[in-house]
Amino acid sequence: MSKRLPVVLSLAALGLAWAALPSAAVLDPTAEGRVGCTAATPAVKTLQDAVKRVTAAADDPTKLRTVLGDVFNAVTGAQEAGCLPALPASAPAPPAPPAPPTRKAVDACLKPTVDLLGAALGGVGATLAVPPDRTATTAAVTRLASSVTAMNAAKCLPVELPVPGGLPTPALSPAPLP
Repeated sequence: MSKRLPVVLSLAALGLAWAALPSAAVLDPTAEGRVGCTAATPAVKTLQDAVKRVTAAADDPTKLRTVLGDVFNAVTGAQEAGCLPALPASAPAPPAPPAPPTRKAVDACLKPTVDLLGAALGGVGATLAVPPDRTATTAAVTRLASSVTAMNAAKCLPVELPVPGGLPTPALSPAPLP
């Protein structure tokens, strides 16, 4: 019996260790987006709704400024919820999500996330000009659409974001009078 005891204890310890370790399937976010992030996650719904409103507000600089601010805040909310990667930062780093995504998934989503944030802020800046800079506003909304397309292609979220369409064309300057 004394020869069997170490074997039994080793098997018991192995069983406990196996039960305590997370499975590899939980760490792979590529199939369904980020771990813990679903289509029903409030941050994902908020981001989807904010991006959807960009097209409707594209013709009015005042409304567009507000909507782009909402997009920026929704992206940061999705980052805080662990649905999008956080921006690179020096120490102290933000707390890591419970189950960190793979490095490949973070790298694929970081650029579209940064581009989306930059497009939203660029659009807000363009609408703050007096008079609003129509060309810069159109460029910012076009960049936002490209960022959303890249984010959808990288499957950064568990749902696809609506790509803003029907962008306004820049107003032409009136011809000088003779």
